[in-house]
Amino acid sequence: MATPTETTGGEHANGTEATATDTRTGATGWARLPRIEGRCLTVLLMAITVLAAAAIFAQSVLPPICLATPLAVLVALTGGLRRTLAATAIIAGVAFLAARLDLGPITDASMFMAFCAVLAATALPLAGWADRARRDRTALAIARDESQRLRDTIDEVIFEIDRAGCWSSLNAAWERITGFSRTESLGRPVEDFLEALECDAERERFSRLISGERGLVTSLHTIRRPDGDTRHVEVRMRGAFDLQGRPVGLVGHIRDITQAARYRHALDDAERRFSTLANAAPVGIWRTNARGDTLFVNHAFKQMTGLRDGQWEGSHWITAIHPDDFERVVTMWKAALKAEAAFRAEWRWRGPDGAVVWVATSGAPQLDEDGRLTGYIGMNVDITEQRGAEAQLAENEHRMRAVFERIGGAADPAADQAQWDGLATQLRQMTGPQGRRPASRKMWAA
Repeated sequence: MATPTETTGGEHANGTEATATDTRTGATGWARLPRIEGRCLTVLLMAITVLAAAAIFAQSVLPPICLATPLAVLVALTGGLRRTLAATAIIAGVAFLAARLDLGPITDASMFMAFCAVLAATALPLAGWADRARRDRTALAIARDESQRLRDTIDEVIFEIDRAGCWSSLNAAWERITGFSRTESLGRPVEDFLEALECDAERERFSRLISGERGLVTSLHTIRRPDGDTRHVEVRMRGAFDLQGRPVGLVGHIRDITQAARYRHALDDAERRFSTLANAAPVGIWRTNARGDTLFVNHAFKQMTGLRDGQWEGSHWITAIHPDDFERVVTMWKAALKAEAAFRAEWRWRGPDGAVVWVATSGAPQLDEDGRLTGYIGMNVDITEQRGAEAQLAENEHRMRAVFERIGGAADPAADQAQWDGLATQLRQMTGPQGRRPASRKMWAA
């Protein structure tokens, strides 16, 4: 991973290559020179070696022979091991030929052998080291390119920030999410893009983190794209430190949560509308999770049960069931949950003040797209008046039956007027204030 002092470029939206300056490795203008590779480099090095060796061994003075070693070193550093072997052989061959022709500073075989040994001992190890270094640099460059390509395929922005609070490295996701090119963004202050940093509290957190405070910071921000669109992002970042533990900036990633934020906003809006509608309903409305724990009740439910917020949540709602109905209702509810079936029952609520409310309850299971149970939703209808009317009707039927049984006995002509008056009174009570009193027992007898 590049340090915060590295400016990393990549492919722009238009497909062009951005330049990269790596201040960590000290890249200079040499990196911009055209590189000579392959056969051309071999021909060039061998030609230089032949000409330089010929010039060195064409004279008979001894000191210039020392120039042969730097020549071999030059080939070793630039040409690799095989070219160094070839150059060493060329230099040795020129030296041998010059000695045979009585030219050059080498006059006997021992001097020639010593010269070749020094030349080989100097150039060949250096060439081997240079080859390894070259392979390592190539492997490192390939790894960096692969790492950059991998980073550019990630949907999240991978970033680095320097000590000045400016972007020092951004991957391709930056352009996809923000709409700004990396070229125009690198080197600019982070607060130019993240609006939340305009808040004093967020700016203070950012300053503490970039000054060396340890820990991971997560924050939500809004980014205004050049096309006018707005993106909501989640930024997670932590401090970056060098080998001595000194702060060198920040590293982190940015995740686009725009769609999730829109879904959450729509869900919150739907929840508010549902809550408003439910609280305006005259019936009790409730909702549970898959375990049967109550998650929501409306205002009418709380009025019927007498439970307040903090008393109905989870399974606490069962405390409001009338003791005579408790076992039956709980057993039916558990059976419905186990079978993931609809739930229907009638029972009595008993409030803290002793008031009793009869309810008819109907609940339906809610399933997700895979058919898994996610909870129940249902309603409680107050049937207290209906239950009272049914009880009154049953009582009236019972009393009516008793009256008619007595009427059958009172139809005897021997019955006195007092019995007829008593029957008439009971009938008036059952039929209401408009009921008429029979005129006489002769009417009944008729």
